[in-house]
Amino acid sequence: MRKLLILLIPSFIFARILIQGAMPIEIDTLVNAMSDKKVVKIGSYIFYEGKIKGRDIVVSRTLIGLVNASAATTLGITYFKPDIIINQGTAGAIVEGLKLGDIVVGDRIYNANSYKTPKSLYTINPLAKEPMIAPLTLLDTNNEDLKNEYFTSDETLVNKFISLAPKGVLKVNIASADAFNKEILMLHLWNKTYNASVEEMESVAAAQVAKAFNVPFLAIRIVSDNLIEDIDYTPSIAIKLQELLIKIIDKF
Repeated sequence: MRKLLILLIPSFIFARILIQGAMPIEIDTLVNAMSDKKVVKIGSYIFYEGKIKGRDIVVSRTLIGLVNASAATTLGITYFKPDIIINQGTAGAIVEGLKLGDIVVGDRIYNANSYKTPKSLYTINPLAKEPMIAPLTLLDTNNEDLKNEYFTSDETLVNKFISLAPKGVLKVNIASADAFNKEILMLHLWNKTYNASVEEMESVAAAQVAKAFNVPFLAIRIVSDNLIEDIDYTPSIAIKLQELLIKIIDKF
């Protein structure tokens, strides 16, 4: 009698990966590396479906900002059914020590747009702002409020990326907001409030939607500037992170 051999293969081996970037400079290298490429546009949002090193990949240009990232992530999940979402691109460092080209992964990801203030008739006091969790609330399986102070990257995906990437990748907190901040005191405030090391404009929205749909999520950023150390904005550094992803994606 023949024996039936059953192989237990981790689901991530055949996972479809949705890779996001907000700007052309953050996705073009990935798109150019794709084979069997098909372009899908849904509303204002463009997706590139194809393969990189034999892996099923969807590259999404989310456009800039939290609303765009939320919409593009929702469409990406419902239309392409990814098993993993990687939100990647550039970020500004807001602490000393991070240099141009340093790569970080999001540990805790905060919505720096979400805050409340005390009543005040005649003054504006940024230091009085307190984080507000109501906009970050989702529903759990029992349709009860699931309150979130922040969102996180999937621990398995974080460990996998760090094991595959060059040494020096750091786990950091990320502050996301619809703001390109050049006010040094505001950057210090975000660091103090969220213990954040970088700031950017999309990952918290993508992370929130990914959690709502129970899709494993990973936020990866490459440092494009650090105003604390007078390092000017260099968006082309985004290419370096895409080249790394292309190199390791078949092992992910």
